[in-house]
Amino acid sequence: MSTHLTTPLRTAAGYYKRAWRIALRARHPRWSEQVLKRNLAWLWASRTQAEEAACEALVAAGSLMLPVVDLGIMPQRSVGRAWWPSKRRQEASPGSVGGGGGGGGGGGGDDDDDDDGGICTGGGTAGETAFVPAVAPIPATRINTTRFAFWPQIGDIHAPIPDIGEGVESVLEAGTLLPDSDTTEGTWRGVATVGEGAAGHVYLFCKIDADNRIIDRMAIKDSKPMHRLNWVNPTYWRDRLPKELAIQQRLAAQGIEGVTPFRGHRLNMTDRRYRQYFDFCDYRSLDDVLVRYYHLHGSPGAQIRRRQRRNNPSMPVPETIPEPFIWHVCQSLVNTLFLLRDGNNQPLPNNEAWKPILHLDICLTRNLRRAGPRCGWETTAPALCLHPHKH
Repeated sequence: MSTHLTTPLRTAAGYYKRAWRIALRARHPRWSEQVLKRNLAWLWASRTQAEEAACEALVAAGSLMLPVVDLGIMPQRSVGRAWWPSKRRQEASPGSVGGGGGGGGGGGGDDDDDDDGGICTGGGTAGETAFVPAVAPIPATRINTTRFAFWPQIGDIHAPIPDIGEGVESVLEAGTLLPDSDTTEGTWRGVATVGEGAAGHVYLFCKIDADNRIIDRMAIKDSKPMHRLNWVNPTYWRDRLPKELAIQQRLAAQGIEGVTPFRGHRLNMTDRRYRQYFDFCDYRSLDDVLVRYYHLHGSPGAQIRRRQRRNNPSMPVPETIPEPFIWHVCQSLVNTLFLLRDGNNQPLPNNEAWKPILHLDICLTRNLRRAGPRCGWETTAPALCLHPHKH
């Protein structure tokens, strides 16, 4: 946390206490001034050597910025009148805890001299001014102030994700927003919505070259905001990521062929949303296969044509699902489920053991087909990919 001052302060304790005063007032608005000063004195006496050096650098530079403080040590209730410094500063002793850094309320005092402290840094006697080396000010950095160890570390965790509430066109026009997507050979363009469910929406993006030809396709899945209680529930997280993203990353590292290829993700901690990038499966799902053959055999029109063939045997018979394709689907599904259970013998982060992944929603729409011949089958047989949506 950092903010601006109108005039520079004269002591390291002044900078440190002013930064903490703002944080304490926001957290404990009912505290009296006396209680506030007592807690400020305790925080300053419990400072680390690095914090003191950072504040002294601000004094030397005459900075108008306040230092970054560790909100993880903020007192949840006021310290007592007979307070003792925290163990954060291990080199401090009872006789020297409050003396450094510019007369900043050490010991048991309640003084808060963040505005009118002297320029003595504690190294000299009264009337003397200790030499302060010219140290470059330490820039403010963002820190993780949450208490949730399962949340991600500081990084690009507030990346904006388009909202479907603003219209499909706004989502498609926003682009892929994937930093690692290669744009040297073409441009990504949003085409259409290809799926929608309780968890989110799926969009098709195509990469167009200079001759306006499609050279690549990508499916982008935007999740809906996760419930607040689930967002702070560790059972919904793994590897400091939402569990769905962590599972996709682990499967991608294993190189499992029967799972939809994963290209990356985008996370927005503020809106409790994330975006996933996958290869587009050209041949859609097994549900589309059954719908096609239903119209050939089970629809009312197909039943009429079946009765007509009884009187006219020369009428063509509609095609049926090839038996090799049925066995191909079964084999691909079983092999993929075994890999979800046992992994593919690829190392995991921190040399962890592979944990079985249980798919909780295997259905026709989760089994996608993509182009590419496979050894042992007809050259027109598509590769079957299981999309690990729920686990």
